[in-house]
Amino acid sequence: MKKMIFVVAFVMITLTTAWSQVAFGIKAGLNVANQTFTGSGVSVSPSSVVGFNGGIYLHARFGKFGIQPEAYYSMQGSKFTVSGFVSEAKTNYINFPILFRYNITDFINLHAGPQFGIVASAKQTVNGTTSDIKDQLKSGDFSAVIGAGFDLPMGFNGGVRYVIGLSNIEKDTSTGDKTKNNVFQIYLGYRLFGK
Repeated sequence: MKKMIFVVAFVMITLTTAWSQVAFGIKAGLNVANQTFTGSGVSVSPSSVVGFNGGIYLHARFGKFGIQPEAYYSMQGSKFTVSGFVSEAKTNYINFPILFRYNITDFINLHAGPQFGIVASAKQTVNGTTSDIKDQLKSGDFSAVIGAGFDLPMGFNGGVRYVIGLSNIEKDTSTGDKTKNNVFQIYLGYRLFGK
């Protein structure tokens, strides 16, 4: 009985201590997005498009280490010109990264981890004519995230990160064509509660 009480007390103290190191906040920023295209023996390097990112985060800190799951909206895509045709793709995702943080100091951190995205909308404009291309894309996108952030007093934070697309977002894989998302992000955040 005494052992059981000790175990329960230990677990409660541990959870209370861990929860006291949890923070919840909002974030928003700027995307510089691009895509890589390969297939049919060619590789196309399009121009970047600028968009918005914004959402929420939860940060659980354990000393120098931490874990930070997020959910955010991300405007992505690319733009390129081929044989006189100007094409711009705008693909919007709801992304869910799970980032592992290393807190170098109380103010500076490095973070990295996997990210899964769900396509919310996708449109392509070719020489002024816009069409919906969502049905041509896979519903999900898998990426890797790497970045650096800062935490300031009064709850303000922010950072920069690079999202590297790992999966082909094209639904039709019979042609061998592959399209992958890549996004550079700058963001600012505010901690609503927690430490």
